[in-house]
Amino acid sequence: RFIEYDIGGYIRAHTDGVMYDKVTGKQTTTSFLLYLQDTPTEGTTDFLDNVTDGKVLCSISPRRGSILVFPHATPHEGAGVGSERKFLLRGDLF
Repeated sequence: RFIEYDIGGYIRAHTDGVMYDKVTGKQTTTSFLLYLQDTPTEGTTDFLDNVTDGKVLCSISPRRGSILVFPHATPHEGAGVGSERKFLLRGDLF
């Protein structure tokens, strides 16, 4: 999926859901984010200790061409985008 964050956009804390292959019935276990441009000072992907009131454990700044891979069950959020939009591709792995 192509995701665009407008200026001021963000994604609240969440975990990713699974997808199912219609032929094999296999379910995905892992998410990936492919960043399409640099946004070094804003729009981080923050990994949290939980979804409810999560403490930030690690922040990743988007870098063009980098891929972030993590288990679906990992709590995370997309921090607010300030001065420029953020673009990425989001996908699932088996």
